[in-house]
Amino acid sequence: MKTHRMTPFASWMAFLAASFITFILSTFASSSAFAVVSGPASCDLRFEVKGTDIQILIGKSKLKGTGEIFCRDAQGNQESLNVKVNVGTPVLFPRIAFAPSVVVRGESKNIGVQSGGPRGLLGQYLTVDIRGSLTSGAGANLSLLSEDTGLALNLTVVGVEGFGIAVGGTIVSIEL
Repeated sequence: MKTHRMTPFASWMAFLAASFITFILSTFASSSAFAVVSGPASCDLRFEVKGTDIQILIGKSKLKGTGEIFCRDAQGNQESLNVKVNVGTPVLFPRIAFAPSVVVRGESKNIGVQSGGPRGLLGQYLTVDIRGSLTSGAGANLSLLSEDTGLALNLTVVGVEGFGIAVGGTIVSIEL
């Protein structure tokens, strides 16, 4: 039986390759960011939506954008989730609005979620709001009530750009 021995150079190269693979795998594992949040958590939501809001009981109200939900639990675990946010109404809805082009930025902080981490905030919310802007504005506070879970959260409108005014009900949808 004939055995093959590795040369010192080949042995050293094999050691370097194994070390490099171990380094890459450990870096990837540690940068997969956050641990999964379990149990009750405190979450923050931030988003930006853009679109058209023209409606006098009948019309088009559709603002679309993206956002992020960030949660942390009592054990210090943190989890982040990128989401799609839609703000608008069906064609027939109790609302008066005229905003041909508007951008709205909002946030909600310290939202108590009992389970599910960031996914616990997914769903549809209903609010009654008044918004207005000539070129830019901010400062409105809205209460959102989940149609799915009954969860209520306070939303702060931190920025509005564009021309328009809106009064009435609005549906806010947060989804993957």
